[in-house]
Amino acid sequence: MSITECPHCHRRVAPSDAGDCPCCGNNVRVEPEHGKGMRLLVLRRGASLPQICFNCAEPAQKTIKVQVSNVGTGTSVGRGLLGFLPFGRLTSAFEAAKRDIFVTVNLPICNVCRKRRVKPEIQSYDLEAREIRLVVHERFRDQVTRV
Repeated sequence: MSITECPHCHRRVAPSDAGDCPCCGNNVRVEPEHGKGMRLLVLRRGASLPQICFNCAEPAQKTIKVQVSNVGTGTSVGRGLLGFLPFGRLTSAFEAAKRDIFVTVNLPICNVCRKRRVKPEIQSYDLEAREIRLVVHERFRDQVTRV
């Protein structure tokens, strides 16, 4: 079988001959009841998005902010030692700002999904490439990739 997206875990996989996903063990030929029609979409900061809900593909007026960053990860030992040197605090702040990466995307969301407090599912992200992999409705994904 060729490489396909698993409808259960949304990973690109090469399923077994029986159709089983090597990541989650579910059959890729069977669409799940919950989350039916959801697919993986890779978004980069500044991507042009349609005015339909990411979750249900209905018309959307509002947006929901999705942000990932590397702030708060790593160690602060090096930054602490720089504080003892002359101009160390300034250097430390400059180095931290240079390494901190934020990727933000404002996803359209309809009023119904907003009232239900639906949150976007982030499957993974790559801060160096400035991209986020989200699980979205397949019609939303189709419109984004068409642009």
